[in-house]
Amino acid sequence: MHGAAVAVKRLGKTAMREVYNNRRIIWESKSKTIRSVIFSFLFVAGAVWTRAGYSPWLFWFNVVFFGGCGAVALYQLLSPRIMFVNPDSKLGREIREALDAEAMEQVQFFDGGFSLLENPDMPPREYHWKELEAAFGYKTDCYTTDEIYLDLFWADAACLTLSESTPHWLTILAELHKHVPAVSPSWYADIMVPAFETTLTLLFDAQGRSQAEAEQAYYGAPAKP
Repeated sequence: MHGAAVAVKRLGKTAMREVYNNRRIIWESKSKTIRSVIFSFLFVAGAVWTRAGYSPWLFWFNVVFFGGCGAVALYQLLSPRIMFVNPDSKLGREIREALDAEAMEQVQFFDGGFSLLENPDMPPREYHWKELEAAFGYKTDCYTTDEIYLDLFWADAACLTLSESTPHWLTILAELHKHVPAVSPSWYADIMVPAFETTLTLLFDAQGRSQAEAEQAYYGAPAKP
């Protein structure tokens, strides 16, 4: 993740595909995908029909690229394990509400820590603030905006990476400040500047090490995420 061999568990918007009733959700209208399939195969047919006007390289590029795109889209349309949903439709809003409610249940709080359900087939894992070894904050460039992340290192667990997209994010931050008062209240604002730069910042280290020393210990070398 950060140029070092550390085990990481992520919980954020990049964490997983959304599934509803055992079917993967693609937030796009089916009619739009059908049009994409038709366009792709028509383009392939046109390339074959006018093959003499293309160089061999360009001809095969068009066939492979547009044919491949059309085949993938067609597979998605025919697969019983995939559901196309228009996010603005009534069904889309109902599914969105159900998925959001399910996501909020991933994180549960108790006195001194929180539990995280990462796999529905496994019991939730508990994290105790007293076992926190170190915390780093940083941001990533999401093209049009930045997203804030937390890397939390525990005494007996992998690094847990949380982000602004994590359910109960603000509550997690409040609990962090409550149980780890050494974390500066201004860290969130500090790493926002300058924009679109990672600004990896050591928020807490149980051994009181400098940022360079802590980066070396947890990431293998001073490096940005």
